Amino acid sequence: ERVGLFGVDAPEVRRGATAAQPFAYDARDLLISLTRGRVGCRFVERDRYGCFVGRCWSSASPDVNAALIRSGLAREYHRYSRGRYADAEREARQAHRGLWF
Repeated sequence: ERVGLFGVDAPEVRRGATAAQPFAYDARDLLISLTRGRVGCRFVERDRYGCFVGRCWSSASPDVNAALIRSGLAREYHRYSRGRYADAEREARQAHRGLWF
């Protein structure tokens, strides 16, 4: 089953005729590297499409969601996370990483 990352708003990759958003492939590649090896996810909710949304960890990162946001390649999805990843996003902004260049 596909898993959405709770509280993470990542750029979309190309879908059909719709072009990829900036940093989409960088974010995808980082996610792939963060989820090699053992991965676990704790269920948070089902999204409006019925997909599993969770908080995930791996052998590469104790918090995959925060790592993606901290990298600057994704934003915190404030509407759902209610500030859970605010520190990670602030760190990325202050360091001018990724989307925050």
